[in-house]
Amino acid sequence: MACRLSQRVEYAVRALIELAIAREMGLSGTQISERAHVPNPFLKQILATLVKGNVIESTRGRQGRYRLGKQPETITLYRLLELIEGPIVFYEPADPPGPAMKALFDDLTERMVVQMHSVSLKDFLEATLKDRKETRPMFFI
Repeated sequence: MACRLSQRVEYAVRALIELAIAREMGLSGTQISERAHVPNPFLKQILATLVKGNVIESTRGRQGRYRLGKQPETITLYRLLELIEGPIVFYEPADPPGPAMKALFDDLTERMVVQMHSVSLKDFLEATLKDRKETRPMFFI
C-alpha cells in the first residue's frame, strides 16, 4: 500500500500555484483549469472548498476571479490536506495496540504532522518557478 497525496490535493496545489503566480490580478476558473491542467468540473469543487476554507477569495459575475486569500507562506500542506480530505488519521489499528506501540505511532504521526506544517505553498511555488525556468527552451540566432 502506498501512502500518497490524493489527486484532489495535487490539483489544489496546482491551482494555488497558478493563483500565487497571478497575484492580485487573479484568474477565472477557466484560466486556472487551463494553466494548472485540471479538469474544470473537478476544479470547481476544489475551488469551492478552498473558498469555504478561506484559503482563496472569489469574485462573482462576468469578470469573476479567484485570488489567494492568504500569503503563500501561510498556506501549509497540512492545511490543504485537512481542507480537501478532512480530518487526518495516520494510524487506525484493528486492535488496540499496547502502550509502547501506541506511543511509537503517536510519535510517528506527530513527526509527519510537523513536517507537513513546514511545507507551504511558497515552497511549491518556488519549485514550480525553478522548474519552469529550467525547462524553457533557449533559442540562439
